Amino acid sequence: MTSMKIMTPVFLGLSMLLLTACSGTKKVVGEKQGPMSPEEVEIRQTITDYFDLMKQQKASEAFDYMHPTLFELVPKELLVQGFNELFNDTSMVFSFDSVKVTKVTGPIIHEGTRYARIDYWGYMGMGFGSDEEDDGMATFMLPFLEAQFGEGNVEYNTDTKMFNISNESEMIGIRRVEDTRWYIIENSDEMKGLFQKIVPEAVVEELKL
Repeated sequence: MTSMKIMTPVFLGLSMLLLTACSGTKKVVGEKQGPMSPEEVEIRQTITDYFDLMKQQKASEAFDYMHPTLFELVPKELLVQGFNELFNDTSMVFSFDSVKVTKVTGPIIHEGTRYARIDYWGYMGMGFGSDEEDDGMATFMLPFLEAQFGEGNVEYNTDTKMFNISNESEMIGIRRVEDTRWYIIENSDEMKGLFQKIVPEAVVEELKL
């Protein structure tokens, strides 16, 4: 298991987005049994490559897997800077386990562009980066983390001083006619505004996003 340290005061919302998106240090495992279509294989490989780059803290290369339209709304350089600040600070420590792609729905075609829903599950640990922090801070943090990840998905271990967090989330894969590969966008509360600007409502409804 790999440990990483990040800050929380300014970029806590971004950290939750990044951490749910990169909470896998082992191979991405799919639960589907039996043959998969070539497109599903390609989509799952895209997710594997994305998580591997995140694990290696290669932010710029990882963000190349995000849909280019995203960077018309938020500059890539700003996201890379935020990522680097998060993972180079020492206020908190994170440890990551495996992430599982549990289901790929689609793809469907809307106005020539292909869309696929990608459901996945991840697990991580989170602790304070200083021994000066105590269980009182953990009590303060618990409601916030439960709001982010859902009640029942967050536990605090008083022995290890770590939160154990499991998370179910989803991405959407997008491939336009001119694209040579699949791109992804995280579907989370932090990304909702940008997500709605990029993904048509008809696609959201059909894929039940």
